[in-house]
Amino acid sequence: MPQRFVYKPSLHLYVVITTVLCLTLGTTTQVLAQNYLREADSLYLLEDYTKASAVREKYLQTLTPKSLAFRQQQAKQWVTQFYLSAQEAKDTLLLTRAIALLEPITSEYAAEVYVDATIALANYYRGSVGEEKCLEMLKVLEAKPTVKRFLNANSKVSIYYTYASIYDNKEATYLLAIDYYKKAIQLAEQPSYANKNALALLYNDMAIIYDYIGQKDKTIAYFTKAHEIWWRYYKYWYINNNITALGNVIANHSDYGTHQKATRYLDSLLVYFEDIKKVTTNKTLNFRTEEQNQASEIFILLTAIRCYSAASKEKWMLANMQKLQQKVLQLPTAKREQYLDHLIEGYTSVALYYRELNNFSNAEKYFNLGGNYTYNAFYAMKADANLGVLYNMWQKPAAALPRIDAALTYFSGSNKTRTSYFGLQATKADILHKLHQYPAAVQALDTLYKYNVKNTITGTPLSAFSVSSFAEQVNNTQIGVLTKTGHVYTGLYEQTKQKQHLQTAHHFYLLAAQLFKTYYTREFYTNYLFSLNQEITKGLLKTGLLLGKTADAPTLLNITENNTSQQVWKKFIGKYRENIDVPDSTLSKRNSLVHQIAMLEIAGNDTKKLGVLKAELAAVDAMIERTTKTHYTFANNNFDVASLQTKLNKEQLMVRYITTDSTVFAFAITKQAIQLFRLATTTEVRQALVKLQPTISTQNQAYVPAASSLYRLLLQPLVTTYQANELVIIPDGEILTLPFEMLYNASTKKYLVQEKIVSYSYALPLYFLQQYSTTAPTTATVTFAPSYPGLPAPPVMATRANMYNLANAATEAEAISKLYKGAFFGTSTATVNNFIQSLGKYNIYHLAMHARVDSTAPENSSLMFYNNTPLYFKQLYQLNFPAGMVVLSACNTGMGATELGEGVQSLSRALTYSGVQSAVYSLWEVPDKETSEIMIQFYENLAKGQSKSLALANAKRTFLLNNPLKQHPFYWAGFVLNGNTEAIGKNYTVWYITIGATLAILLMIWGWRRWKRN
Repeated sequence: MPQRFVYKPSLHLYVVITTVLCLTLGTTTQVLAQNYLREADSLYLLEDYTKASAVREKYLQTLTPKSLAFRQQQAKQWVTQFYLSAQEAKDTLLLTRAIALLEPITSEYAAEVYVDATIALANYYRGSVGEEKCLEMLKVLEAKPTVKRFLNANSKVSIYYTYASIYDNKEATYLLAIDYYKKAIQLAEQPSYANKNALALLYNDMAIIYDYIGQKDKTIAYFTKAHEIWWRYYKYWYINNNITALGNVIANHSDYGTHQKATRYLDSLLVYFEDIKKVTTNKTLNFRTEEQNQASEIFILLTAIRCYSAASKEKWMLANMQKLQQKVLQLPTAKREQYLDHLIEGYTSVALYYRELNNFSNAEKYFNLGGNYTYNAFYAMKADANLGVLYNMWQKPAAALPRIDAALTYFSGSNKTRTSYFGLQATKADILHKLHQYPAAVQALDTLYKYNVKNTITGTPLSAFSVSSFAEQVNNTQIGVLTKTGHVYTGLYEQTKQKQHLQTAHHFYLLAAQLFKTYYTREFYTNYLFSLNQEITKGLLKTGLLLGKTADAPTLLNITENNTSQQVWKKFIGKYRENIDVPDSTLSKRNSLVHQIAMLEIAGNDTKKLGVLKAELAAVDAMIERTTKTHYTFANNNFDVASLQTKLNKEQLMVRYITTDSTVFAFAITKQAIQLFRLATTTEVRQALVKLQPTISTQNQAYVPAASSLYRLLLQPLVTTYQANELVIIPDGEILTLPFEMLYNASTKKYLVQEKIVSYSYALPLYFLQQYSTTAPTTATVTFAPSYPGLPAPPVMATRANMYNLANAATEAEAISKLYKGAFFGTSTATVNNFIQSLGKYNIYHLAMHARVDSTAPENSSLMFYNNTPLYFKQLYQLNFPAGMVVLSACNTGMGATELGEGVQSLSRALTYSGVQSAVYSLWEVPDKETSEIMIQFYENLAKGQSKSLALANAKRTFLLNNPLKQHPFYWAGFVLNGNTEAIGKNYTVWYITIGATLAILLMIWGWRRWKRN
């Protein structure tokens, strides 16, 4: 393994210039000799052995024969020539001569060459004799006293790398390989270790190991590190390494579901390859033949297919599949066979794309196309396995079983430890479970776990397995295996009603959930992660309830919460830290840069200025990171509900809903207890919502039965059990945009808002942090109410979604501004720029304006400022907005596209991303006049010192009392509160007047009594 110097592109020029100067100035040959040595070692490191040998020969000519330096360099020359030779048995003589010539070892350099020669020889014997001979030679090498004395980091890395490369050939020794890679990487990451190529190889090979065992987060991390090193130091030298590394990064991001990153890397790869094709004849580069370029192009086409299929870009996927097919099939027969695996993998990626869409017939077509080119037993196994899994998903278990059995025949002996075997065996158990062949299903699982679990003794009860039993096997296949095991034992319980089967099922769902927590990288919550976690959660909660595990409810809730998407939570954490520690001037500068960049990107006419602004933004973000990294953080994957309970008061009931494909569950959380409820089927809730939704916009009285049904399904068991006055709702799935205040209690003939105070949050840990104020509890208020020149006057029933000038919005904003003596930006002053400049200066923001919601591309949703100027969702969530409360007095600001696992991508959600602690927003097209009435009452209630949640509830109650002809929820239920519920601070002007008046009255009474006594 090359060890010592980092190659620099300017090295050859440096040597030439130095040589000329030496000869011109008559400098000693010693300096010139050192330049030869430097270049020879650098070329050796770059594996350019032909040039390295030629330069080292020149250096040898400057040395005294038989001197120590000569012997060391001659030995290294023989090692170099060994790599240049055919590496046949006769060539090993070069290595044995080199090893003998270095005795006795008296320096670090000699020890490095000695280690290099010995490892080269050991690797030769590894191929010709076997791995045991190689291991034996390594152990002798490590034990040699003179080697131990002079062994430096370079040599240790080489030895550890060789051990790792031996152990990474068999899955049974993967953990040993990982240990040695870790040792080597720890040394190679030190600043003094100069061989960046060796470090990149270590990262790359470590990633391959983690890929084998399916640990995707670590696979991505190590492949990315390898790519970054080759890209930075050897972009035009190790061209194949760069192409392959980028391909690996793209493929793994695609598999994991982080499609934006995959596509971005693919764009870089395509540009890089076009660049390479233009300069391959450049003599400063490694020369590439047309055949090498052809091989790279085929690899890149396959990479593009994988990327586009994972990102659901069907048109581009099929276009690249057609190109790949043409490229491979037009090759001569002898060469075509080298690329059949690429063709098969391409067809497989397309088939998997259609399988994910449940387009099973198209998936079958492409799996069969790939099966036409199977050329060995491995690909025959994959063809059967793919069709078996497909038929199982297609609910054709009878057709699936023979395919899976055929695939399993490929595995025997130690092959049974392969990850593929585990997945197939678990799929067989699942198929047998669907065929109601439960004893056979259990036998399939027993066979699986006999080979699957580290250090498992035959006969070990399944209940004895723990997370540690699976060691480094934290991967999607393993999690799927555990989940399927839970399914089988749940089915067995349903058939036999034996509690032990239910306990086993629950235990395996619990193991699956614990492994999922490790597997989820806290990156984007992909569709695959969402589906996998839903399966686990459904099984875990179902079996927990059947077992009556009331005491385990906190544990189940913690597991469930930590395995959900962390995106909103992570964004809020980042902004929370910044708002604590970063000066207002810095945040203002950052917000201004974000806005300028967004405007230039939309205009697309000044790329130079755009680059300058982006560089400035990067510098500001780097400063913020340096400032905040040592301060408050909250481990986003270690949330504990016990910490949240301390923040609740005795009157609060927090309800965390969990919606699976079949069932709606809820955790009821109070200060003293946590309880799990199974509420209803998802179908029942969905049907009630479908009946309710059209009654809102039409103000149809048919909403009452649906609102009553939803109250019964979602709330009645909870409010019957707990007599809490205040509800905090964390919705999920079907009910993400349901305003609970409008649910109707048929027994009392009242809306929920008339009986309870209601607020919302996006997640439990987010709610926990939002209760810690990062802003002063003041009433510093600013209101915005833009005018819209050119728009018509509103009709009698105008909403804030229709493009009219909003007559009542300005009245509303002015009234609120006067009440709090705040700043007011109305008509032409309510601009985006004034809004951006105001950030950080006020605690309360009231935005009475139009909003546009794009349900297909949520990043294009916007708030509309003066003259219809938009402030987009994508700008909002990048801002730093350290406000205590923002009221979006506009239409649909809580609506948007729903992403699986992430929730509704709404304008209000963007505010939470940006650091706002509480938001009031709308869930439909709210009426202009009635909204104004409710908002003014809301602020008057806040001024009295009421909490935000109570103030909003009372505003709605007052509206219902004052408007007997407008009882329909359309008029009053559209606005909800999300986040911090505390009072915002009293309006001290009002209080000063009140206190002054009270004192005056007391003085008058005191004076009157004194006068009367006298």
